[in-house]
Amino acid sequence: PNGKSTEYKIPEGVSIIWRRAFSGCESLTSVTIPDSVTEIGDCAFSGCSGLTSVTIPGSVTSIGDKAFYWCSSLSNINASEAQFTVVWDMFEPDQKENIAYNCLKSGEIYNKAKDYIKRKKDDFLNRIIKDDDIEVLKAHLQLFKKPDVGTLDEYIEKAQNAVNIKAYLLDYKAKNFSRVQTEEYYDDQLGKEIGFKERTLSEWRKIFKISDKDGKRYISGYKSDDPTVIIPSNIADKPVYGIADNAFKNCATLKSVIIEKGVKRIGNSAFFQCSSLTSVTIPNNVTSIGKSAFEGCRSLTSVTIPNSVTRICESAFSWCSSLTSVTIGNGVTKIGWSAFSGCSSLKSVTIPDSVTEIGDRAFYGCSNLKNVYISEKPEQFGYEILGAYDSDNLWGTVKPSGVYVHTPAGSAAEEYMKQYGGVCIVNDYGEDK
Repeated sequence: PNGKSTEYKIPEGVSIIWRRAFSGCESLTSVTIPDSVTEIGDCAFSGCSGLTSVTIPGSVTSIGDKAFYWCSSLSNINASEAQFTVVWDMFEPDQKENIAYNCLKSGEIYNKAKDYIKRKKDDFLNRIIKDDDIEVLKAHLQLFKKPDVGTLDEYIEKAQNAVNIKAYLLDYKAKNFSRVQTEEYYDDQLGKEIGFKERTLSEWRKIFKISDKDGKRYISGYKSDDPTVIIPSNIADKPVYGIADNAFKNCATLKSVIIEKGVKRIGNSAFFQCSSLTSVTIPNNVTSIGKSAFEGCRSLTSVTIPNSVTRICESAFSWCSSLTSVTIGNGVTKIGWSAFSGCSSLKSVTIPDSVTEIGDRAFYGCSNLKNVYISEKPEQFGYEILGAYDSDNLWGTVKPSGVYVHTPAGSAAEEYMKQYGGVCIVNDYGEDK
């Protein structure tokens, strides 16, 4: 073939593709190799920089040295395991990455490609996140089996700007790890921290401000610049009852918070305006989350409120603009005024059966909220629990639109929601969501 050919079909009956037969055909983009071919000679396709994919039929038993060398655009190989093993070492590093990535996409994972992906796991994850490609992520997760909680947390941290990937990972974590399993993992990690339990009171005071009030010990401030903080359940042989009001307020460097089992209270404005906070682990001992506790934590992406919490106080999670996933525990009876207002990334929320009261503007300004699931239990609804902010008036009266409220027929929620002209009421609560 001449150097300008873009496609070439090798005739049936040809048994050997001789040495350098297509070498230097830079414009060749496609070649069809018939089942009659048994041998591909040395450098047969070397320098075919426009060739993007090739299928090697099962009849080929011999592939010569550098047969696909310098085929810089080649990213799809359809071959047997043995054939792929032979041609793999002919490729440049960038080419190997593209070929392995396409193997993930196609689901055809050859051993050589699998080994390469495992060696460069982080590089591949970064590329998957950049492409925001869920299908490749699924193949990646399957290849490495079930990641542990910590690994998933790392993935979620990396995927802050990849909306689809982040949402899938959060859902994957929720489906594959129960709350107990997650807490057990974090407890195990805490146990591995050298000297964590043996610190003296003076050593703890180098990290936290510590106060005792009414016989109860509180953490009332943070002195470290470490972006990850573990709130201990015990300091110098005395239980930590809670996190005091304003303890971590405006701590801009804080990224991750793990609260140990035993801590019962998160105070008012405890993490107010911690703008870099991306994750928080609240154990199933906490009974109270104070007013504005996490208000303005605009990097927080998900939160699970345990069953032990009975009330979500006013503005507790307001203006958490990156919050995409909220799990409200079955012990919560009241959702306070403006509790989730301004959570503009929140798309769906389920109000558990335990909730009997939802306060004023609880979900106001959740501009992307599409599905709200409410049982027949809530009977008290505050003023405009749904709505959109008016750019000229922060607390304007712009009605929500495109929101589906799933609630039983005849429920108080159904009657309440009828006031919103843009809300679609669906009587399917309790059915498969």
